[in-house]
Amino acid sequence: MALRFLDYKVQSSSFTLTPDITPNRNYKITPKISCSLRRAPNRLLCTFGVELARTDEPVPFEFNVSAVGTFAVDEKDDVSALAVRAAETVYPFVRQSVAQLTLMANVPPYILPMLDMESVIGGAKKVTLSVPGGNLS
Repeated sequence: MALRFLDYKVQSSSFTLTPDITPNRNYKITPKISCSLRRAPNRLLCTFGVELARTDEPVPFEFNVSAVGTFAVDEKDDVSALAVRAAETVYPFVRQSVAQLTLMANVPPYILPMLDMESVIGGAKKVTLSVPGGNLS
């Protein structure tokens, strides 16, 4: 079972500063996380996304970042067994993108927390793993 990281690309990123932001206020920031896997010949594509949108709780900003990592795999590899390692590889690029977006908006940079991908993916409450023709969660 081999998983070799080849490349990543930020597919999309957006940031909106909330107009009614209150200085020196503590906000509860709870982003939504998504992760999906797609198989291609000798490749595995892991798309990891993070979104913070305004709900009932006010937030100082909204953002949406999605990145896709490309990995070389063997045709015989079980994609579900590689899901955690793929997500662990792509997530730091998403974290960095969110920190950069907030920093460029001239607000204190928001750094996403470290995640235990084994728990997040195993819990399947926040992450959906799917491949054409099957569900990995």
